[in-house]
Amino acid sequence: MPLPNENWVAISSNSFIADQLSYNANEERELFLRLFDDVQRVPEQLEAFNQITHSIDMRRSTIFFLNGPGGTRKTYLYHTLCHKLRSEGKIVLCVASSGIAALLLPGGRTAHSTFHIPIDTLNAESLCNISKQDQRAELLHTVDLIIWDEALMQSRFTHEALDRTMRNLCDNEDESFGGKTVIFGGNFHQTLPVVPGGSQEDVIFQCLPCSYLWHSLQVLTLRVNMCLLNGSLSSTSLQEEHAFAEWLLAVGRGEGIVNDGTIPFDSRMQVDTPEALITSIYPHIEEAIPPPQYFLNRVILAPQNTDVDHINDSVLTKLPGDEIVLYSADSIENEPGADNYQNSLPVESLRTLQVSGFPPGELHLKKGCPLILL
Repeated sequence: MPLPNENWVAISSNSFIADQLSYNANEERELFLRLFDDVQRVPEQLEAFNQITHSIDMRRSTIFFLNGPGGTRKTYLYHTLCHKLRSEGKIVLCVASSGIAALLLPGGRTAHSTFHIPIDTLNAESLCNISKQDQRAELLHTVDLIIWDEALMQSRFTHEALDRTMRNLCDNEDESFGGKTVIFGGNFHQTLPVVPGGSQEDVIFQCLPCSYLWHSLQVLTLRVNMCLLNGSLSSTSLQEEHAFAEWLLAVGRGEGIVNDGTIPFDSRMQVDTPEALITSIYPHIEEAIPPPQYFLNRVILAPQNTDVDHINDSVLTKLPGDEIVLYSADSIENEPGADNYQNSLPVESLRTLQVSGFPPGELHLKKGCPLILL
């Protein structure tokens, strides 16, 4: 079993570091060898792996940006790096821009919770809410690698805040992130930072490529779609999957869009009505209560919440069984000196309001329908 991190003896009372060093080295080694067997078969994956591990071994201050569309297995490479370093007693912090993305990383958490990044007061001069006396400061001083997935979804001010904080905590103002190796991951074809009421220029200004950090980044690009190397697919299915993957990339590059701004779809990808869409994605849903596995590989995405609500209502109506309605526990509070709306505004009216970020006032359910708890 490898020796623990060299800093472990000095700061063994630090609960954050103890948690990061609690992995079983032998199990991590086995997981690494299993994953690395696939990584070394793809030259671009192996090249990225070697460059990152070399930077860590040499204790260099290197910022990598791992760029690649879906299917190129960025997450697979993250797992390989994590298991290798943790098998050697090194510390890896895995964070992501959202909780859902963080679940895909080993030991992953959101960047805001891990680094205490400001939310409402975030600006171009912000620092993370971590003092030098904090145990988190010792963790950041000891860390060997930081992996930040879906980094392009967050404002560049979040990355810059961590950079300034780590330079201060590590007493190393001359090197980015205090001399640590950092990996940002993402894909420019996906969602960019959300700027409420902002213009396209405002969104671009918030993006990582507009940061002073971008000039120091080393871009590692993954191009091979690993999902299409599945030997279980027939030659016909493989050709169709390749064509679909290339079509998606072309749309992301802005190619194939006709003059009126629409995107032509293959006839096999089209339906005439929302009803037909539901029937094609959720076949036979009205015949019996589906098992949980039924929903694992089925989903309908929509750009607007109103469309999502309408489709959810339609699918719920098709499910067999009786519908139950659960009501929110609303109440009205009157501010001193304000008008008294207690009698003129019924609580039932509050349940009809659709407010972004709030659950529905009336929750319609049937036995067997899937729920997501946030």
